[in-house]
Amino acid sequence: MKKQRNTVQKRIIFGALERADHPTATELYDGLHAENPRISRATVFRVLSQYAENGEIRRIHLQGT
Repeated sequence: MKKQRNTVQKRIIFGALERADHPTATELYDGLHAENPRISRATVFRVLSQYAENGEIRRIHLQGT
């Protein structure tokens, strides 16, 4: 497994995940962007994908989305 950097954005995203109750990626981005306007949608989605690939979070696919 490739070593991942622990960036400020990653810490912000992980903290938001700990506080949230099963958010969608878009819901998470919307909340984070409201608090941190400089965080991009691409960053949030990329970090979530990395967390899922590393087994830190579980990706759930909802029917019809």
